[in-house]
Amino acid sequence: MKKLKRVLYLTCDSLTLYEWDAGELLKQSDFEHSETDRNRLFDIFSDHADATTYIIVDVIEEEYYNGNLPHVNFRDRKSFFQRQKEKQFRDTIYRFGEIRGRESSGKKEDIVFISALTEPNLVSSWVDILVSKQVSIGGIYSLPILSSKLINAVTTKQDYVLYVTFQKSGLRLSFFHKSNLKISRLTSTLSESDEDIAQLANSEIEKTLQYLKRIRLLPSTATLDVFVTFEHSILEIFSNIVKTDEVLNYHLLSKSQIADALKIKDVAETKDIIQFITYLVSNNNIPNHYATKEQTRFYEMRRLIFPLKAASVLIVAFALSWSIHTYIDSMILEQDSEIAQINMKIYQYEFKKLKAALPPTTHSANDIQSGLDTLDKIQLSTTSPKSALIQISKVLDSLTDLNINKIEWKIEDRYLTPADDVGEIIDHGEPADETEIVDSSNETTGQETVEVTKIGGTINPFDGNFRKATIQVNEFVETLRSLPDIRDATVITLPLNAHSKASMVGDIRTKPNEKLIAAFEIEALFEQESNSAKN
Repeated sequence: MKKLKRVLYLTCDSLTLYEWDAGELLKQSDFEHSETDRNRLFDIFSDHADATTYIIVDVIEEEYYNGNLPHVNFRDRKSFFQRQKEKQFRDTIYRFGEIRGRESSGKKEDIVFISALTEPNLVSSWVDILVSKQVSIGGIYSLPILSSKLINAVTTKQDYVLYVTFQKSGLRLSFFHKSNLKISRLTSTLSESDEDIAQLANSEIEKTLQYLKRIRLLPSTATLDVFVTFEHSILEIFSNIVKTDEVLNYHLLSKSQIADALKIKDVAETKDIIQFITYLVSNNNIPNHYATKEQTRFYEMRRLIFPLKAASVLIVAFALSWSIHTYIDSMILEQDSEIAQINMKIYQYEFKKLKAALPPTTHSANDIQSGLDTLDKIQLSTTSPKSALIQISKVLDSLTDLNINKIEWKIEDRYLTPADDVGEIIDHGEPADETEIVDSSNETTGQETVEVTKIGGTINPFDGNFRKATIQVNEFVETLRSLPDIRDATVITLPLNAHSKASMVGDIRTKPNEKLIAAFEIEALFEQESNSAKN
């Protein structure tokens, strides 16, 4: 079932109520500008206050302003334009305006159009009744401004158009430049005969032409295209009176032509242009012209009902789906919990079964496992100094003056950097726990497991030449470094301690044949033997 729509057509003399029924606009009643008829309208709108109501105003008391305003930034433009509308028409609340582009030269100001209903009481006396009944007022519209929709539907080629119509309010002539309304004139008729209306239209067109040229809205060399929409009988008389020339170019439009342009069906009962205008307003969602926010607030509130209902339905649907999803998840988790409990009981049974099959012992399984892990670590870390001693003995074969009297051997984790490879001694501290060394290198910490061999000895024979002894020890170190299995070799103690803090003391009573000792100590880092090599 389609929602009820109402249209109020307001003129200087009366108010007419229309209603849409099954896609057809039906006239309901006429009202005079009197207190009695206002009360009658009040009673009619007591029912179906939620029906969207459009008000179309077709009065003489409508004025227009065409001009320019300084161009301001977008943030301030709306408020600035609102102040200019209030300044232009101070004595009314019914104002409409739009910015129609900018000038192409000069100051490039905004081109504006402002219109207003200069007799606000004529409109408010009826609108206040609707507001008191909380009627959904969709908007208050100007018939001349709406006429531009009809012209745009019929033609878009002509630059200067004069649209002439005849309706209950009288003969209206609206001038458009590039489909934008500039001015509109309404002339009342004393006689409603077809002949008088045709003659009046011809006379008013000539007057309007001269007026447009005088106020320079129509260039003197331009052609004015005149579109005329009358009843068929009036159009026949009018076509015999007027003649197209270089200045005035006439286009006679029938109701069927306009209906085809607007794609309206079944227009046989259409009596005047008002029904085309009401069709445009009620079926095309045209923005409001004159109504204030206070007057359209019930329409806006009711228009939000459907989105709010739709949103509530979506929320309920989402909540329902979420609750179902959560319930299903809880069911799955409950089933998983039951399965886990069953598996735990099975594992406990198997564990008890295996434990019962083990031989009796005073130690727990954890203690046994800990002992096995310790044995694995010891086995992995166990190595022999045999390889290191073989390498050292090969070097000593060529250095007969060096006597070795001490060799200490152990496994350590060392931070080996490129600096270590060139012989610099960098102390990175002792490893945390030698029993935990399993692999020869640790990529995470940068440590490597190496065999550290400390070699102590003396130079024999030694004749007291400490410099020569030092050279012999350094030669021993360099030879060790050249071996492929040695990572590095460094001197810990030279035959002569040349450190900056050391002191040299002697005694003049030393006997010449007293025996001198040149002791030294060296540290060599060997690659740890792999398990496969040991096996």
